[in-house]
Amino acid sequence: MILYPPLDVFFIGNFFSWLPDWFFFAENIGRYTTGALLLTWVLGLVLNAFVGPVTEELYFRGYLLPRISRFGVLAPIINVVLFSLYHFFTPWQNVGRILGLLPMVYAVWWKGDIRIGIAVPVLGNLFSM
Repeated sequence: MILYPPLDVFFIGNFFSWLPDWFFFAENIGRYTTGALLLTWVLGLVLNAFVGPVTEELYFRGYLLPRISRFGVLAPIINVVLFSLYHFFTPWQNVGRILGLLPMVYAVWWKGDIRIGIAVPVLGNLFSM
């Protein structure tokens, strides 16, 4: 996502600079064997591009969003904020995640079609892998 890199740099530099470097997933992958890297990539592809996003969307958009519909047009905002906070291990990405996912969550809410909510993160995570 285009928003992430500049927002990440801003929030890490201004609010999370006190965290150690390892917290930001900076790793020298040159020290691992090709087999270990390939296995990690395949598992990451399956889990991060398919299993994780589908599970998250089934819960956040399929289960939770209809149950907070009493908040009307605020329901998608509440939903995407809760989704972003659920990713507690990357707090510097909360603003970018909220801004980036809000149009998709509104589309899911408006159309009542969770397939939109599943397709977007699966394709996004797939291409980022």
